[in-house]
Amino acid sequence: MITLEEFKNHGDFQQCFGCPDPVIGSKDSDLERLRAPLLISEVAKLYGVHDDPGDGNSWSGCAYGKMSDGRYFKVSGWCDYTGWG
Repeated sequence: MITLEEFKNHGDFQQCFGCPDPVIGSKDSDLERLRAPLLISEVAKLYGVHDDPGDGNSWSGCAYGKMSDGRYFKVSGWCDYTGWG
């Protein structure tokens, strides 16, 4: 698995955090805090990462872990010559 530092500096995962609706969850019912944007710089712990470099023209990946404020996250994404998804 990649290190937390490698994850934060990974250009493709940085793009995943730029997507508008990453899945978030917490035991906390504070909706305002749950709706706060996720920033890759605030990732505190990685529990799992899948990073598929594809054939050089494509990429797909997903990761889940915990933010520094206690929220849990899951992000996923893919890209190819047509753009990001």
